[in-house]
Amino acid sequence: MRGDTPDLADAGYHDTVASLVVRSGRWEICSQPGFKGYCAFFPPGEYPALSARFNDRIASARLAPRP
Repeated sequence: MRGDTPDLADAGYHDTVASLVVRSGRWEICSQPGFKGYCAFFPPGEYPALSARFNDRIASARLAPRP
């Protein structure tokens, strides 16, 4: 994924993501489509195992504005 994705089901990834790699920027990851539900920000890094709140529960993701 390289850009804002309000519904990961459209990209074939809804509720199937168990790890993340953020190469640049800060990403907002949410448990519901449309950037709703439980959301958290992930800075660049590797996240080989997501917490129970996100493991196989990510539904939307977007590049967050700079703080």
